[in-house]
Amino acid sequence: MRDNRVITFCGGRGKGKTDYLKKLAKSSHLPKVLIVDTYDNPRWRDFETYDNPQGKNEIIPVIQMDQLKYWKKGTYRIYSSDIDSLKLAIDKHLFNCLLIWEDATKYFGKSLTKTELRSLYDTKQKNIDAIYVFHSLRKATVEIVENSDILTLKKTGDNKTVVDRKYENPDITALFEEVNKHSDKYFTQSIYIN
Repeated sequence: MRDNRVITFCGGRGKGKTDYLKKLAKSSHLPKVLIVDTYDNPRWRDFETYDNPQGKNEIIPVIQMDQLKYWKKGTYRIYSSDIDSLKLAIDKHLFNCLLIWEDATKYFGKSLTKTELRSLYDTKQKNIDAIYVFHSLRKATVEIVENSDILTLKKTGDNKTVVDRKYENPDITALFEEVNKHSDKYFTQSIYIN
């Protein structure tokens, strides 16, 4: 039996987050992958990565909110300016899926609503692996980070003092320091939080 994972993934702009996530999406064992964004981001229109230029021929189509309840398999992306309706539709109709919240700062505030908490806590019951993507630890929602199974980190440009104060977790501080001292600007490291 597989365990579903909630992952917080933080990394600054230009650090390889999208390529990393495209590889995770391609390797998912779940029948569906949904990439959520607030607009039609050109980087998510296909599976092209720095080491897979042929991926530009693998188009990621758009699915509409009203189609989610009928969706059985495949990789799609979804975007809407009506964030609340989008979150409700995902909470109501999404099962058996890898769910990627691209640029989650746009979706989630400092504290989570009942719908957002339900989506976060019901991943196992709905067979969902959820990835919440932020550009920095500073902007990540603490409630999401603390309820994640895994924190994956790239360089973020955060200030160590701010990270220490916000999370008060020595494992997060140690991960932050390890990633920041690494010479590779694309370095990625993960820890289990829960």
